[in-house]
Amino acid sequence: MIPTPEDLVSFFNQPSKMEGVCYNFNHHKLKLNIIREDLLHEGISGNKFRKLKHHLLEYVTKASFSGVVTFGGAYSNHIAATAAAGEIFNIPTIGIIRGDEEIASSNPTLMKAKSCGMKLLFVDRETYRSRNDISSFKLKYPELQNHLWVPEGGSGDAGYKGVIDWFKSLSLPENAIVHIACGTGTTLKGMMLAQPQLKYRGYLAVKDSSVQQELENLAVEHKINLKVSLKFVGKGYARISDALCENIQDFFQQTGVKLDPVYTGKAVMGTIDQMIHNNEMEVPNYFIHTGGMQGWVGYPKEEKQIFG
Repeated sequence: MIPTPEDLVSFFNQPSKMEGVCYNFNHHKLKLNIIREDLLHEGISGNKFRKLKHHLLEYVTKASFSGVVTFGGAYSNHIAATAAAGEIFNIPTIGIIRGDEEIASSNPTLMKAKSCGMKLLFVDRETYRSRNDISSFKLKYPELQNHLWVPEGGSGDAGYKGVIDWFKSLSLPENAIVHIACGTGTTLKGMMLAQPQLKYRGYLAVKDSSVQQELENLAVEHKINLKVSLKFVGKGYARISDALCENIQDFFQQTGVKLDPVYTGKAVMGTIDQMIHNNEMEVPNYFIHTGGMQGWVGYPKEEKQIFG
């Protein structure tokens, strides 16, 4: 049975858990407050939990859609979360997957999505590049005209509205610095709009200067203290290194907090760098753990070595 709007709002309005940790790095003793969005839900992890709220609220409120269509790569956290939400709320879901060489049994992410009831449509990479032109995909798949189309990553106005709802509910000190990993930038945009008085540090997981420009333009418009860094992308999106794995392992051994290799692992490295080199260790620093732990399915050997 599809939930009522009230039930959906109640489900997605779960409060955040906060955890203070101490981390020793190169003789520096760092204090970091971690907002544990990764603990919200096993299937709908981290910031995906916040971004899907208003997309799905539109679906249940209008009651005229036949299902939800969205986009993602073969290991996409968003695909995994949307499929899980579809199963929970009895909403038909369809995932348009980048790479026509992929099949449903290609990896655990896709297999899990399929087991949740998501129908998977595989497209070549050239076609996938036009994912932001929804009208072209509707022409390609006329049978999906009456579906709700959710942008890649759960982005768009509905995506950051859910983030605004959540982040407004948090009481942070006026001098707080908030650190977060960025993909589409939707979560950081929503946070900035919710509490523009805070300082923000974003660490891009993708070498995409357009996302950086969008974030910086928003910061200028609303007079927000923001720094966005491409420094910690490393070898590229979803590409890992020995140094990254070593840092994730060290952070886990000292704090007990697991990070993922695509987003939060790199962002924590950026956070530590910012705190030390900008002399920001004495002010309250908050790190948003955006989840994405299912991303380790692409690196089973490294996951075992790091976490045992």
